Amino acid sequence: MGNGINYTFNDILIGMLSITFGNDYEIPSFEERQAIFLEQSALEKYSGIYSSPTFPLDIELFVDGNNLMVQATGQGTFPLTIYSETTMAFEQAGIEMVFSDFSDGKYRAFRFTQAGQYFDFELQKSEQP
Repeated sequence: MGNGINYTFNDILIGMLSITFGNDYEIPSFEERQAIFLEQSALEKYSGIYSSPTFPLDIELFVDGNNLMVQATGQGTFPLTIYSETTMAFEQAGIEMVFSDFSDGKYRAFRFTQAGQYFDFELQKSEQP
């Protein structure tokens, strides 16, 4: 089942079990997404420190050159692949981040999804360019 696709076995099991036990489950699309490029100035609207009451670590987003980087408290950094102005991912770890609540030139929230779980984060401290 997992041969030849970039989809975690855990996510396959979650889907199978959800369907088996009658839980809602949206079958994912396996069409390849196309990354887009955003200028460094456009990336600044995502930078800042975000937190969630249901996730034990804060997440900092910052710009490094033309990359939007992510670092959770005490963890290593990684770059996000940008698929739209609101959807970004780190495919190697199955992480997707969907941004919302744009005001005063900044995104103020995102939904972090990984391994079938999601966490809603809100901007706590904005990084100034």
